[in-house]
Amino acid sequence: MTAANIDDASAPIDIKDSNNQQNGKAEPIPATYLINITVLTVEGTNITSSYPKHLTLDIGGRKFKVSRDTLMAESGLFERQLSGRFRPWEPEVDGSYFLDADPDLFEHLLRFMRRPEVFPLFYSKMNGFDYDLYNRLQAEALYFQIDALHEWIKDKKYLTAIKVQTSNPNVRSVQDISLI
Repeated sequence: MTAANIDDASAPIDIKDSNNQQNGKAEPIPATYLINITVLTVEGTNITSSYPKHLTLDIGGRKFKVSRDTLMAESGLFERQLSGRFRPWEPEVDGSYFLDADPDLFEHLLRFMRRPEVFPLFYSKMNGFDYDLYNRLQAEALYFQIDALHEWIKDKKYLTAIKVQTSNPNVRSVQDISLI
């Protein structure tokens, strides 16, 4: 058995053993060695636990307190960042994690991440749909890799979420009130 000293997680691990070769052919490595190596690899790359369970995000100067699980469940970007697949995200002096993004748009993203079954509706009787807001939110959903929201907006499903009925009011013109 050969012991491997792992100083650098990015360094390749040589698991060949000179006793494992007969007649120039390598013998299979016993499963127990592979399991041990797999465990070492997972422990070496999984740093999710180094992030707090609740994070304070500083988005464009506005603070949002959110659970790590909420971020990781709905956003591919946060899932990769907080799982340790990117370089560690260093907190600011106050302990918050800074992102340069629009806080007003992020508020809508966060509302969706907290309740992914509720899609945003930006509609008023006076102005109709807020297409500009939908377009900007779609771009942010794409950036943060919130696929369900991005696809919902891209496919313009919000247009079918509200049914607008117009009717012609019954208008009578009264010319001479004395005839009534």
